[in-house]
Amino acid sequence: MATRKITISVPEERAESIKERVNARGVSACIAAAVAQPEGMDRLRELAERLEEDHGAESDDEQQAALNRIAAIDGWRDKARSGSPNPRVCGARLPGPRGSAIRAGRMRR
Repeated sequence: MATRKITISVPEERAESIKERVNARGVSACIAAAVAQPEGMDRLRELAERLEEDHGAESDDEQQAALNRIAAIDGWRDKARSGSPNPRVCGARLPGPRGSAIRAGRMRR
């Protein structure tokens, strides 16, 4: 991807926060990621709208099931990152849609 050098102004406390998080060469990547995030959210919102048009709105139960699944995946990932025994191999069963389960595979480092 082609890049172009630009100059931006940010509040002093933001500049310090960025410098604390990344080295000097990482500032551009940090700013690029910050700009890309809303673009990605816009694309997700458009996808959600198209899916709702094609398949109808999700029920409260379906939405709660999805949130529960996300929480289970986050918990599994946090446990794997925390140094729990044998984090590379996980035989955990994650809840899937409509009561099914998904078998977690190997984590990659």
